[in-house]
Amino acid sequence: MFISFILILLSMISWMGMMWWGWGPWGYWGPGPMFLFGALWLIFSLLIIALMIIFVAWALKRMGIIK
Repeated sequence: MFISFILILLSMISWMGMMWWGWGPWGYWGPGPMFLFGALWLIFSLLIIALMIIFVAWALKRMGIIK
């Protein structure tokens, strides 16, 4: 659980870094060319987290902990 929390935190930090990696003629520092990749990475991370939660709930239900 702790390891997955660290991985989630790292993915969020990397997503923010990719989102704001932008430039322009006047030193524009906003959503750059990596914004799309960052958004896809965020969606993928959330999907992985959701699948992990579903799997844990299914396993607990099979073990009889959750009715």
